[in-house]
Amino acid sequence: MKKLMILLAMTITVFTNAQTPYDKGMQTAFEYWGKGENDKAIATFNRIAQVEKTNWIPYYYSAQVGITSSFGEKDNTKRELLMQNASVVIDTLMKIAPDNSEVYALKGLLLTAQVAYNPMVNGAKLSGKTIMTYEKAIALDSTNPRPYYLKAQFQMGAARFFKQDLKPFCLEIEKSIEKFDSFQVKAKYFPNWGKEQALGILNSDDCSVKEVKKQNK
Repeated sequence: MKKLMILLAMTITVFTNAQTPYDKGMQTAFEYWGKGENDKAIATFNRIAQVEKTNWIPYYYSAQVGITSSFGEKDNTKRELLMQNASVVIDTLMKIAPDNSEVYALKGLLLTAQVAYNPMVNGAKLSGKTIMTYEKAIALDSTNPRPYYLKAQFQMGAARFFKQDLKPFCLEIEKSIEKFDSFQVKAKYFPNWGKEQALGILNSDDCSVKEVKKQNK
């Protein structure tokens, strides 16, 4: 998950010619994130969100930085706080953009983080809700590749735990990559991450590209 955090930061386009206060603030937040100064990134996104009250994008990145940071956090107290704060932000996002596929995909990622934090307790309690949340994101926008990738990755984790076959989920990862290839960003700073991570999974020992394509014929 540490690699996920780095890759997410790398996939953000920083607009060096930004002129508006909003653009300058977003650029600063992304720069903090890229340098691994996640607390500063979250605080900056939150300050922007307080000004851009009806704009879901700053809230989105505030929650995303918190969620992805939680995966690599070794201090359990801070890890819980990161997830709790992200949950509050996502509740706000649900009010601002209740039918946004990206918001539901992010909520699914938060649930995934909660399962990863305490799989023995949260696995049984949240796994079904996690899958349903990703499926809701797909239903809201079937062209969005992120819920396909995130759902398959989550299911692979469970399958690996129970020593089940991973190949069906590798095929779903491959499907997500096809959607990444055709995905078009809808606005400035619109989420556009995940393809590198999906390719990493597809090329891992868990998913041999050769084997997946063989099964897909």
